[in-house]
Amino acid sequence: MSISVGIDVGGTFTDLVAVRGDGCVETRKVLSTPSDQSQGVAAALNALGAGGPAIERVAHGTTVVTNLLLERRGARVVLCATEHATDLLELRRQERASLYDLTTQHPPALVPPERVVAVQERRTPDGVRTPLLDAEALRVAEAVAALNPE
Repeated sequence: MSISVGIDVGGTFTDLVAVRGDGCVETRKVLSTPSDQSQGVAAALNALGAGGPAIERVAHGTTVVTNLLLERRGARVVLCATEHATDLLELRRQERASLYDLTTQHPPALVPPERVVAVQERRTPDGVRTPLLDAEALRVAEAVAALNPE
């Protein structure tokens, strides 16, 4: 009998909904393993008691990245941006709740300005990007390494 499975991996729980070929719906909730999402998925499938050829369809969703962004607990990263676009995260979008209110407070950018590396991008006259020159690629790699990303 075929089974369709939907799995949602969250920071705390992994939820599974299964619809069997006869229309029977089953749910399972197991603890997630933040360091390895596959463990929660495997545990949920084991709790269902089905696997392999019986599973015909799988839909996967996760709130892990959403939670990471909301809680600001992600890895220390570096953003490489075109030379004249390094401040885009700080500038944000034009859309604001109060367009003329200069006192509006904003959360800090996801990547702080000191962790942004400018890349001297080159384009041909018709707008096609050209590969970075070896010296520029080396400079960017060294700048990223110096910032010690995780």
